[in-house]
Amino acid sequence: MKRLYCAALALLMAGSLAACGGQGESAPSATATPQPAEMAETTSTEETAALPAVAGELYPILPADDTHMWFNTGTRGYQMKWENDHGLVMVIDYDTAEQRVLCSVPGCTHDAEPCPAYFPGVRQNCQLFVAGEEVYLYKRWEGEYLPDTWEEYEQSMQLPQGTQPQDAEEEMAFRRAYYEQAVKPAGLMIVAADGSAKRYVELSQNLGVDSWLRWCDGAALYGYNSDAPGSGGQKLYRVSLADGTVSALPLRDGEWPSGALGRKLIVEQFVTKVPLPNSAENYEAYDAVRQNGYYELDLLDPATGERSKLVADPAYSFDSMFLGQAGGWLYFRITEERDPQWGVVRAVPRAYDPQTGQWKELGGPEMRISDVEIYALPGTAAWEGRWVWIHGNSEQMWVLDRQTGEQHAVTQKVEKASAVDQRMAAAAVTDDGRFLIPIREREPYTDVYDYALIDADAFLQGSTDYTLVTPVE
Repeated sequence: MKRLYCAALALLMAGSLAACGGQGESAPSATATPQPAEMAETTSTEETAALPAVAGELYPILPADDTHMWFNTGTRGYQMKWENDHGLVMVIDYDTAEQRVLCSVPGCTHDAEPCPAYFPGVRQNCQLFVAGEEVYLYKRWEGEYLPDTWEEYEQSMQLPQGTQPQDAEEEMAFRRAYYEQAVKPAGLMIVAADGSAKRYVELSQNLGVDSWLRWCDGAALYGYNSDAPGSGGQKLYRVSLADGTVSALPLRDGEWPSGALGRKLIVEQFVTKVPLPNSAENYEAYDAVRQNGYYELDLLDPATGERSKLVADPAYSFDSMFLGQAGGWLYFRITEERDPQWGVVRAVPRAYDPQTGQWKELGGPEMRISDVEIYALPGTAAWEGRWVWIHGNSEQMWVLDRQTGEQHAVTQKVEKASAVDQRMAAAAVTDDGRFLIPIREREPYTDVYDYALIDADAFLQGSTDYTLVTPVE
Protein backbone atom coordinates (compact mmCIF):
# COMPACT_ATOMS: atom_id res chain seq x y z
CA MET A 1 0.00 0.00 0.00
CA LYS A 2 1.46 3.27 -0.94
CA ARG A 3 0.69 6.95 -0.68
CA LEU A 4 2.48 9.97 0.65
CA TYR A 5 0.78 13.27 1.12
CA CYS A 6 3.44 15.86 0.48
CA ALA A 7 2.25 19.06 2.01
CA ALA A 8 4.45 21.31 -0.05
CA LEU A 9 4.53 19.64 -3.39
CA ALA A 10 1.07 18.13 -3.71
CA LEU A 11 -0.44 21.13 -5.40
CA LEU A 12 2.53 21.61 -7.67
CA MET A 13 2.52 18.05 -8.88
CA ALA A 14 -1.01 18.38 -10.28
CA GLY A 15 -2.90 15.59 -8.74
CA SER A 16 -1.05 14.05 -5.86
CA LEU A 17 -3.73 15.06 -3.35
CA ALA A 18 -7.49 14.95 -3.19
CA ALA A 19 -10.30 14.16 -0.81
CA CYS A 20 -13.94 13.18 -0.63
CA GLY A 21 -16.60 13.31 1.90
CA GLY A 22 -20.11 12.57 2.94
CA GLN A 23 -23.61 13.41 2.08
CA GLY A 24 -27.17 13.30 3.18
CA GLU A 25 -28.49 10.61 0.84
CA SER A 26 -28.84 7.03 1.97
CA ALA A 27 -26.36 4.57 0.53
CA PRO A 28 -27.50 2.64 -2.59
CA SER A 29 -28.85 -0.82 -1.87
CA ALA A 30 -27.55 -4.01 -3.39
CA THR A 31 -31.09 -5.16 -4.15
CA ALA A 32 -32.19 -1.93 -5.77
CA THR A 33 -31.45 -1.46 -9.45
CA PRO A 34 -32.48 2.10 -10.32
CA GLN A 35 -32.00 3.26 -13.86
CA PRO A 36 -29.31 5.93 -14.44
CA ALA A 37 -30.70 9.42 -14.33
CA GLU A 38 -31.01 11.49 -17.51
CA MET A 39 -27.79 13.38 -18.02
CA ALA A 40 -27.97 17.12 -18.53
CA GLU A 41 -26.60 18.53 -21.76
CA THR A 42 -24.39 21.00 -19.91
CA THR A 43 -21.07 20.07 -18.28
CA SER A 44 -21.31 22.83 -15.70
CA THR A 45 -21.02 22.01 -12.02
CA GLU A 46 -23.46 23.22 -9.43
CA GLU A 47 -21.47 25.37 -6.98
CA THR A 48 -22.80 26.08 -3.51
CA ALA A 49 -21.68 27.68 -0.25
CA ALA A 50 -22.28 24.32 1.43
CA LEU A 51 -23.02 20.74 0.45
CA PRO A 52 -25.52 18.18 1.76
CA ALA A 53 -24.98 16.84 5.26
CA VAL A 54 -22.40 14.09 5.66
CA ALA A 55 -24.18 10.74 5.67
CA GLY A 56 -21.65 8.85 7.79
CA GLU A 57 -18.04 8.60 8.85
CA LEU A 58 -15.69 9.39 5.99
CA TYR A 59 -13.34 6.65 4.80
CA PRO A 60 -10.56 6.78 2.18
CA ILE A 61 -10.25 4.91 -1.11
CA LEU A 62 -7.01 4.29 -2.96
CA PRO A 63 -6.05 6.90 -5.60
CA ALA A 64 -6.64 6.22 -9.28
CA ASP A 65 -2.91 5.96 -10.03
CA ASP A 66 -2.44 3.09 -7.56
CA THR A 67 -2.31 -0.23 -9.42
CA HIS A 68 -2.63 -2.22 -6.18
CA MET A 69 -6.39 -1.75 -5.75
CA TRP A 70 -7.64 -3.04 -2.42
CA PHE A 71 -10.61 -2.56 -0.11
CA ASN A 72 -11.53 -4.26 3.19
CA THR A 73 -14.98 -4.72 4.75
CA GLY A 74 -13.81 -6.65 7.82
CA THR A 75 -15.35 -9.91 6.53
CA ARG A 76 -14.23 -9.67 2.90
CA GLY A 77 -11.35 -8.23 0.92
CA TYR A 78 -11.80 -6.94 -2.66
CA GLN A 79 -9.11 -6.35 -5.26
CA MET A 80 -8.61 -6.17 -9.04
CA LYS A 81 -6.88 -8.94 -10.94
CA TRP A 82 -5.33 -7.53 -14.09
CA GLU A 83 -5.32 -9.38 -17.36
CA ASN A 84 -3.97 -8.01 -20.64
CA ASP A 85 -6.96 -5.94 -21.76
CA HIS A 86 -9.31 -6.12 -18.75
CA GLY A 87 -9.64 -6.38 -15.01
CA LEU A 88 -11.63 -8.79 -12.85
CA VAL A 89 -13.06 -7.95 -9.44
CA MET A 90 -11.86 -10.60 -6.99
CA VAL A 91 -13.13 -11.23 -3.47
CA ILE A 92 -11.48 -13.01 -0.51
CA ASP A 93 -13.91 -14.45 2.03
CA TYR A 94 -12.16 -14.37 5.42
CA ASP A 95 -14.47 -17.01 6.97
CA THR A 96 -13.78 -19.64 4.31
CA ALA A 97 -10.25 -18.45 3.37
CA GLU A 98 -11.20 -18.61 -0.32
CA GLN A 99 -10.59 -16.20 -3.20
CA ARG A 100 -12.91 -16.11 -6.21
CA VAL A 101 -14.18 -13.91 -9.04
CA LEU A 102 -17.11 -11.72 -7.90
CA CYS A 103 -19.55 -13.37 -10.29
CA SER A 104 -22.46 -15.70 -9.58
CA VAL A 105 -23.78 -16.05 -13.16
CA PRO A 106 -24.09 -19.79 -13.96
CA GLY A 107 -21.64 -20.97 -16.61
CA CYS A 108 -19.86 -17.60 -16.87
CA THR A 109 -16.26 -17.79 -18.12
CA HIS A 110 -15.36 -14.28 -16.84
CA ASP A 111 -13.77 -13.22 -20.12
CA ALA A 112 -16.35 -10.90 -21.67
CA GLU A 113 -18.46 -7.84 -20.91
CA PRO A 114 -21.63 -9.65 -19.70
CA CYS A 115 -19.71 -10.94 -16.66
CA PRO A 116 -20.51 -8.71 -13.63
CA ALA A 117 -16.86 -8.81 -12.51
CA TYR A 118 -15.39 -8.04 -15.95
CA PHE A 119 -14.22 -4.50 -16.77
CA PRO A 120 -12.39 -3.89 -20.07
CA GLY A 121 -9.53 -1.44 -20.25
CA VAL A 122 -9.57 -0.25 -16.65
CA ARG A 123 -6.21 -0.10 -14.93
CA GLN A 124 -4.92 3.23 -13.64
CA ASN A 125 -8.02 5.26 -14.40
CA CYS A 126 -10.36 3.71 -11.85
CA GLN A 127 -10.81 3.18 -8.08
CA LEU A 128 -12.28 0.21 -6.22
CA PHE A 129 -14.35 0.62 -3.04
CA VAL A 130 -17.45 -0.61 -1.23
CA ALA A 131 -20.49 1.43 -0.16
CA GLY A 132 -23.51 -0.14 1.49
CA GLU A 133 -23.89 -3.62 0.06
CA GLU A 134 -22.41 -2.90 -3.36
CA VAL A 135 -18.94 -2.89 -4.90
CA TYR A 136 -17.97 0.22 -6.90
CA LEU A 137 -15.42 1.15 -9.50
CA TYR A 138 -15.18 4.86 -10.14
CA LYS A 139 -13.83 5.42 -13.68
CA ARG A 140 -12.47 8.84 -14.47
CA TRP A 141 -12.45 10.50 -17.91
CA GLU A 142 -9.10 10.84 -19.72
CA GLY A 143 -10.34 12.09 -23.10
CA GLU A 144 -8.97 15.59 -22.56
CA TYR A 145 -5.42 14.33 -23.12
CA LEU A 146 -6.09 11.72 -25.82
CA PRO A 147 -6.69 11.97 -29.61
CA ASP A 148 -10.30 12.32 -30.74
CA THR A 149 -10.37 9.00 -32.59
CA TRP A 150 -9.01 5.48 -32.12
CA GLU A 151 -7.22 5.74 -35.48
CA GLU A 152 -5.25 8.78 -34.29
CA TYR A 153 -4.41 7.08 -31.01
CA GLU A 154 -3.37 3.92 -32.81
CA GLN A 155 -0.84 5.94 -34.79
CA SER A 156 0.54 7.66 -31.69
CA MET A 157 2.09 4.41 -30.35
CA GLN A 158 1.90 5.66 -26.80
CA LEU A 159 1.38 2.47 -24.85
CA PRO A 160 -0.29 3.22 -21.49
CA GLN A 161 1.41 2.27 -18.25
CA GLY A 162 0.72 -1.24 -17.04
CA THR A 163 1.47 -4.76 -18.15
CA GLN A 164 3.61 -4.79 -21.27
CA PRO A 165 2.02 -7.17 -23.77
CA GLN A 166 4.21 -9.90 -25.27
CA ASP A 167 3.12 -9.70 -28.90
CA ALA A 168 1.52 -7.32 -31.40
CA GLU A 169 -1.97 -8.83 -31.09
CA GLU A 170 -1.98 -8.53 -27.30
CA GLU A 171 -0.62 -5.02 -27.53
CA MET A 172 -3.37 -3.94 -29.90
CA ALA A 173 -6.08 -5.48 -27.72
CA PHE A 174 -4.62 -3.73 -24.69
CA ARG A 175 -4.43 -0.37 -26.41
CA ARG A 176 -7.93 -0.58 -27.89
CA ALA A 177 -9.54 -1.54 -24.57
CA TYR A 178 -7.68 1.19 -22.73
CA TYR A 179 -8.59 3.88 -25.25
CA GLU A 180 -12.28 3.00 -25.38
CA GLN A 181 -12.58 3.18 -21.59
CA ALA A 182 -10.40 6.28 -21.21
CA VAL A 183 -12.59 8.40 -23.53
CA LYS A 184 -15.82 7.05 -22.07
CA PRO A 185 -17.54 9.61 -19.80
CA ALA A 186 -16.66 9.49 -16.11
CA GLY A 187 -18.96 7.23 -14.15
CA LEU A 188 -19.60 4.61 -11.50
CA MET A 189 -19.56 0.90 -12.34
CA ILE A 190 -21.52 -0.91 -9.64
CA VAL A 191 -21.52 -4.65 -8.89
CA ALA A 192 -24.08 -6.34 -6.64
CA ALA A 193 -22.60 -7.87 -3.48
CA ASP A 194 -23.50 -11.38 -4.67
CA GLY A 195 -21.94 -10.83 -8.12
CA SER A 196 -25.28 -11.32 -9.89
CA ALA A 197 -25.34 -8.10 -11.93
CA LYS A 198 -23.70 -4.74 -12.60
CA ARG A 199 -24.87 -1.33 -13.73
CA TYR A 200 -23.36 1.98 -14.81
CA VAL A 201 -24.14 5.49 -13.55
CA GLU A 202 -22.71 8.33 -15.63
CA LEU A 203 -21.54 11.49 -13.86
CA SER A 204 -23.28 14.79 -14.62
CA GLN A 205 -19.83 16.27 -15.33
CA ASN A 206 -16.65 14.68 -16.68
CA LEU A 207 -14.08 14.78 -13.90
CA GLY A 208 -10.76 14.04 -15.58
CA VAL A 209 -7.17 13.37 -14.60
CA ASP A 210 -6.83 16.77 -12.91
CA SER A 211 -9.54 15.87 -10.39
CA TRP A 212 -9.21 13.17 -7.77
CA LEU A 213 -11.86 11.41 -5.69
CA ARG A 214 -10.45 10.10 -2.42
CA TRP A 215 -13.09 9.81 0.33
CA CYS A 216 -16.55 8.35 0.74
CA ASP A 217 -19.31 8.39 3.36
CA GLY A 218 -21.39 5.57 1.89
CA ALA A 219 -23.62 7.92 -0.09
CA ALA A 220 -21.19 10.12 -2.03
CA LEU A 221 -17.56 10.74 -2.90
CA TYR A 222 -15.57 13.90 -2.44
CA GLY A 223 -12.71 15.03 -4.59
CA TYR A 224 -10.43 17.85 -5.40
CA ASN A 225 -9.14 19.59 -8.51
CA SER A 226 -5.44 20.29 -8.87
CA ASP A 227 -5.44 23.95 -9.93
CA ALA A 228 -2.16 25.74 -9.19
CA PRO A 229 -1.85 27.31 -5.71
CA GLY A 230 -2.64 30.99 -5.79
CA SER A 231 -4.90 30.63 -8.85
CA GLY A 232 -8.12 30.88 -6.90
CA GLY A 233 -9.58 27.90 -8.76
CA GLN A 234 -9.53 25.22 -6.07
CA LYS A 235 -12.81 23.34 -5.60
CA LEU A 236 -14.11 20.51 -3.47
CA TYR A 237 -16.23 18.14 -5.58
CA ARG A 238 -19.11 16.02 -4.37
CA VAL A 239 -20.30 13.04 -6.46
CA SER A 240 -23.58 11.37 -5.55
CA LEU A 241 -23.42 7.57 -5.68
CA ALA A 242 -27.17 7.42 -6.32
CA ASP A 243 -27.32 9.35 -9.59
CA GLY A 244 -23.81 10.67 -10.39
CA THR A 245 -24.68 14.33 -9.75
CA VAL A 246 -21.55 16.49 -9.33
CA SER A 247 -21.64 19.59 -7.13
CA ALA A 248 -18.81 21.75 -5.85
CA LEU A 249 -17.79 23.87 -2.88
CA PRO A 250 -15.25 26.66 -3.57
CA LEU A 251 -12.12 26.38 -1.44
CA ARG A 252 -9.97 29.17 -0.12
CA ASP A 253 -7.00 30.18 -2.21
CA GLY A 254 -4.05 27.95 -1.37
CA GLU A 255 -6.21 25.42 0.51
CA TRP A 256 -6.70 21.76 -0.33
CA PRO A 257 -8.17 18.62 1.30
CA SER A 258 -5.70 15.96 2.38
CA GLY A 259 -7.59 13.67 4.73
CA ALA A 260 -10.74 13.04 6.71
CA LEU A 261 -11.55 12.76 10.41
CA GLY A 262 -14.99 11.66 11.49
CA ARG A 263 -17.52 13.49 9.32
CA LYS A 264 -15.19 16.35 8.41
CA LEU A 265 -12.39 16.82 5.92
CA ILE A 266 -8.85 17.71 6.88
CA VAL A 267 -7.70 20.66 4.77
CA GLU A 268 -4.20 22.07 4.55
CA GLN A 269 -3.37 25.67 3.86
CA PHE A 270 -0.37 27.95 3.72
CA VAL A 271 -0.10 30.47 6.50
CA THR A 272 1.82 33.40 5.02
CA LYS A 273 2.28 37.08 5.83
CA VAL A 274 1.25 38.16 2.30
CA PRO A 275 -1.13 36.63 -0.27
CA LEU A 276 0.24 33.59 -2.09
CA PRO A 277 1.16 34.33 -5.74
CA ASN A 278 -0.01 32.06 -8.54
CA SER A 279 2.65 29.34 -8.75
CA ALA A 280 1.88 28.62 -12.42
CA GLU A 281 2.44 32.25 -13.44
CA ASN A 282 5.39 33.14 -11.20
CA TYR A 283 6.91 30.24 -9.31
CA GLU A 284 9.86 32.26 -7.98
CA ALA A 285 7.53 34.74 -6.29
CA TYR A 286 5.35 31.91 -5.01
CA ASP A 287 8.37 30.06 -3.58
CA ALA A 288 9.71 33.22 -1.92
CA VAL A 289 6.42 33.74 -0.06
CA ARG A 290 6.22 30.06 0.80
CA GLN A 291 9.69 30.02 2.37
CA ASN A 292 8.50 32.35 5.12
CA GLY A 293 5.30 30.49 5.86
CA TYR A 294 4.11 27.25 7.36
CA TYR A 295 1.20 24.88 7.07
CA GLU A 296 -1.92 24.65 9.11
CA LEU A 297 -4.40 21.78 9.21
CA ASP A 298 -8.07 22.62 9.68
CA LEU A 299 -11.29 20.62 9.86
CA LEU A 300 -13.83 21.54 7.18
CA ASP A 301 -17.52 20.69 7.48
CA PRO A 302 -18.76 20.36 3.87
CA ALA A 303 -22.35 20.82 5.00
CA THR A 304 -21.74 24.28 6.47
CA GLY A 305 -18.42 25.42 4.99
CA GLU A 306 -17.21 26.09 8.55
CA ARG A 307 -13.56 25.51 9.47
CA SER A 308 -11.87 24.89 12.81
CA LYS A 309 -8.13 24.72 13.51
CA LEU A 310 -6.81 21.19 14.00
CA VAL A 311 -3.07 21.76 14.30
CA ALA A 312 -0.70 24.60 13.43
CA ASP A 313 2.98 24.34 14.19
CA PRO A 314 5.87 26.20 12.55
CA ALA A 315 7.79 22.91 12.73
CA TYR A 316 5.30 21.51 10.25
CA SER A 317 6.74 23.48 7.36
CA PHE A 318 6.81 23.10 3.58
CA ASP A 319 9.57 20.52 3.96
CA SER A 320 7.31 18.19 5.96
CA MET A 321 4.69 15.69 4.86
CA PHE A 322 1.24 14.95 6.22
CA LEU A 323 0.83 11.19 5.80
CA GLY A 324 -2.83 10.89 6.81
CA GLN A 325 -4.82 9.90 9.86
CA ALA A 326 -5.73 6.58 11.44
CA GLY A 327 -7.47 5.92 14.73
CA GLY A 328 -7.76 9.65 15.39
CA TRP A 329 -4.00 10.26 15.24
CA LEU A 330 -2.42 12.46 12.56
CA TYR A 331 0.82 11.18 11.08
CA PHE A 332 3.64 13.30 9.67
CA ARG A 333 7.18 13.17 8.41
CA ILE A 334 8.70 16.20 10.13
CA THR A 335 11.86 17.84 8.82
CA GLU A 336 13.89 18.94 11.81
CA GLU A 337 17.16 20.01 10.24
CA ARG A 338 17.99 21.42 6.85
CA ASP A 339 21.33 21.87 5.16
CA PRO A 340 21.40 24.78 2.64
CA GLN A 341 23.57 22.81 0.23
CA TRP A 342 22.37 19.23 0.59
CA GLY A 343 18.77 19.68 1.63
CA VAL A 344 17.02 17.65 4.29
CA VAL A 345 19.37 15.84 6.68
CA ARG A 346 16.88 14.69 9.31
CA ALA A 347 13.24 13.82 8.80
CA VAL A 348 11.46 11.70 11.39
CA PRO A 349 7.98 10.12 11.53
CA ARG A 350 5.76 11.67 14.20
CA ALA A 351 2.16 11.35 15.31
CA TYR A 352 -0.09 14.07 16.72
CA ASP A 353 -3.03 13.38 19.01
CA PRO A 354 -5.66 16.13 18.54
CA GLN A 355 -7.39 15.08 21.77
CA THR A 356 -4.36 15.81 23.95
CA GLY A 357 -2.36 18.15 21.71
CA GLN A 358 0.69 15.88 22.19
CA TRP A 359 3.32 14.91 19.62
CA LYS A 360 4.92 11.45 19.63
CA GLU A 361 8.13 10.56 17.81
CA LEU A 362 7.83 7.12 16.20
CA GLY A 363 11.42 6.44 15.16
CA GLY A 364 14.70 7.83 13.89
CA PRO A 365 15.60 9.48 10.57
CA GLU A 366 16.10 6.12 8.85
CA MET A 367 12.54 5.03 9.63
CA ARG A 368 9.43 5.92 7.64
CA ILE A 369 5.71 5.41 7.50
CA SER A 370 4.56 5.00 3.91
CA ASP A 371 0.81 4.90 4.34
CA VAL A 372 -1.41 5.03 7.42
CA GLU A 373 -4.78 5.41 5.70
CA ILE A 374 -7.18 2.53 6.33
CA TYR A 375 -8.88 1.43 3.09
CA ALA A 376 -11.83 -0.16 4.81
CA LEU A 377 -15.41 0.42 5.85
CA PRO A 378 -15.89 2.21 9.18
CA GLY A 379 -16.42 -0.34 11.92
CA THR A 380 -13.82 -2.84 10.73
CA ALA A 381 -11.00 -3.85 13.02
CA ALA A 382 -8.53 -1.97 10.83
CA TRP A 383 -10.54 1.24 11.05
CA GLU A 384 -9.39 1.80 14.62
CA GLY A 385 -5.82 2.28 13.46
CA ARG A 386 -4.40 0.09 16.20
CA TRP A 387 -1.35 -1.05 14.25
CA VAL A 388 1.13 1.27 12.54
CA TRP A 389 3.64 -0.27 10.12
CA ILE A 390 7.05 1.42 10.26
CA HIS A 391 9.72 0.75 7.61
CA GLY A 392 13.49 0.91 7.77
CA ASN A 393 15.53 -0.53 4.91
CA SER A 394 14.28 -3.53 2.88
CA GLU A 395 15.25 -5.86 5.71
CA GLN A 396 13.68 -3.83 8.53
CA MET A 397 10.07 -3.39 9.54
CA TRP A 398 8.31 -2.80 12.84
CA VAL A 399 4.69 -2.76 13.95
CA LEU A 400 3.62 -0.28 16.63
CA ASP A 401 0.70 -1.55 18.69
CA ARG A 402 -0.98 1.68 19.76
CA GLN A 403 -3.12 -0.18 22.29
CA THR A 404 -0.14 -1.49 24.28
CA GLY A 405 2.59 0.93 23.16
CA GLU A 406 4.81 -2.01 22.15
CA GLN A 407 6.86 -1.98 18.96
CA HIS A 408 7.38 -5.41 17.35
CA ALA A 409 10.10 -6.25 14.84
CA VAL A 410 8.76 -8.17 11.81
CA THR A 411 10.88 -11.22 11.05
CA GLN A 412 8.71 -12.99 8.45
CA LYS A 413 9.68 -12.55 4.79
CA VAL A 414 7.63 -12.64 1.59
CA GLU A 415 8.62 -15.44 -0.79
CA LYS A 416 9.77 -13.38 -3.78
CA ALA A 417 9.96 -14.52 -7.38
CA SER A 418 12.26 -11.53 -7.83
CA ALA A 419 15.49 -11.07 -5.92
CA VAL A 420 14.18 -8.21 -3.75
CA ASP A 421 14.08 -8.87 -0.01
CA GLN A 422 10.73 -7.89 1.52
CA ARG A 423 9.26 -8.15 5.01
CA MET A 424 5.59 -9.11 5.35
CA ALA A 425 2.98 -6.43 5.99
CA ALA A 426 -0.76 -6.84 6.47
CA ALA A 427 -3.00 -6.01 3.52
CA ALA A 428 -6.05 -5.98 5.81
CA VAL A 429 -7.26 -6.71 9.32
CA THR A 430 -10.34 -8.90 9.79
CA ASP A 431 -13.17 -8.23 12.21
CA ASP A 432 -12.11 -11.28 14.25
CA GLY A 433 -8.55 -9.99 14.78
CA ARG A 434 -6.53 -11.67 12.02
CA PHE A 435 -4.06 -10.22 9.53
CA LEU A 436 -4.42 -10.90 5.81
CA ILE A 437 -0.80 -11.29 4.68
CA PRO A 438 0.67 -11.48 1.15
CA ILE A 439 3.09 -14.37 1.63
CA ARG A 440 4.26 -15.25 -1.89
CA GLU A 441 4.92 -13.26 -5.09
CA ARG A 442 3.48 -15.19 -8.04
CA GLU A 443 5.61 -13.68 -10.80
CA PRO A 444 8.64 -11.34 -10.66
CA TYR A 445 7.79 -7.64 -10.26
CA THR A 446 4.04 -8.14 -10.82
CA ASP A 447 2.75 -7.12 -7.39
CA VAL A 448 0.50 -10.22 -7.54
CA TYR A 449 0.60 -12.40 -4.42
CA ASP A 450 -0.76 -15.49 -2.73
CA TYR A 451 -2.41 -14.63 0.60
CA ALA A 452 -2.79 -16.19 4.03
CA LEU A 453 -4.62 -15.40 7.28
CA ILE A 454 -3.05 -15.44 10.74
CA ASP A 455 -3.96 -14.24 14.23
CA ALA A 456 -2.52 -10.74 14.70
CA ASP A 457 -0.89 -11.44 18.07
CA ALA A 458 0.64 -14.67 16.75
CA PHE A 459 2.10 -12.86 13.73
CA LEU A 460 3.67 -10.17 15.92
CA GLN A 461 5.34 -12.90 17.96
CA GLY A 462 7.00 -14.25 14.81
CA SER A 463 4.61 -17.13 14.02
CA THR A 464 4.23 -18.52 10.48
CA ASP A 465 1.22 -20.71 11.31
CA TYR A 466 -0.82 -19.40 8.39
CA THR A 467 -4.16 -20.42 6.94
CA LEU A 468 -3.63 -20.25 3.19
CA VAL A 469 -6.23 -18.48 1.05
CA THR A 470 -7.35 -20.95 -1.64
CA PRO A 471 -8.17 -19.70 -5.15
CA VAL A 472 -11.58 -20.97 -6.32
CA GLU A 473 -11.96 -21.44 -10.07
